[in-house]
Amino acid sequence: MVLEEENQQNTTNNNIYEFPPIEILNVPQKNKSNIHEISNNAATIQKGLYNFGVNAKITNVSIGPVFTTYEIELAEGTRISTIEKLKNDIAYLLSAESLDITKIPSKSLVGIQVKNKKRQNVCLREILDSDKFESNKSNLIVAIGKEANGKIKLLDLKESSNILISGSTGSGKTMLLSSIICSILYKANPNEVKLIIIDTKNGAESNFFMNIPHLLIPPVTNIMEACAVLKWIMTDLQNRYNVIVEKNCSNIDEYNQKTEITEKLPEIVVIIDEFE
Repeated sequence: MVLEEENQQNTTNNNIYEFPPIEILNVPQKNKSNIHEISNNAATIQKGLYNFGVNAKITNVSIGPVFTTYEIELAEGTRISTIEKLKNDIAYLLSAESLDITKIPSKSLVGIQVKNKKRQNVCLREILDSDKFESNKSNLIVAIGKEANGKIKLLDLKESSNILISGSTGSGKTMLLSSIICSILYKANPNEVKLIIIDTKNGAESNFFMNIPHLLIPPVTNIMEACAVLKWIMTDLQNRYNVIVEKNCSNIDEYNQKTEITEKLPEIVVIIDEFE
């Protein structure tokens, strides 16, 4: 089988692969209107709390792509329920479409979470160029997006052996898969990580990644070929397990540390886009 032949050619010299420059990705655009909006909201919330007789102050603002959280420090003796009862009044002052009041984890603060009038786009370059991504040692760390508070969200595929991405049409499922693939291109050498892409629904989208060096085989767009590939994966999984056990290792990382370069096993990431 072609897969078996490809799997035997994973000993290519590591120095051949050049990681793509970050400059080829779009530069994130800062939304100046959001900054003005947030500044006005903070002043309105602070004044509103004072007028409602609540002794509290805004200590920090966490700006997310969809929501902005205004962190409130309550004066001693002030109950959280005091602010919760004012939820509708604060929303009225801000003319807010959506507003929520929550306790901020690990902090003695209350968060007033307000939906931004203009959604901020999350740019892949911003995540891949961050210290959080670059300093991570895992070669299977991938960009997921941003949390509600604006913090970068990463996922280590080694800690999540199976992932199901669901959502309605146009919600960004394929875009997330593309971000995962791009993250691997920026983090892993082709000798360390191999990709298998199965797309029997819309092969045109997967063809975008046709020539990347991490592919174990070309993208699979035929349903019968997809079934054959999945069967091969199950066989290879059992073979890997047997080899690792023979070396008295508990996982693939431990095995690769103990073996010669010609015997090392690459990680294999299987991506299935709308497989039925």
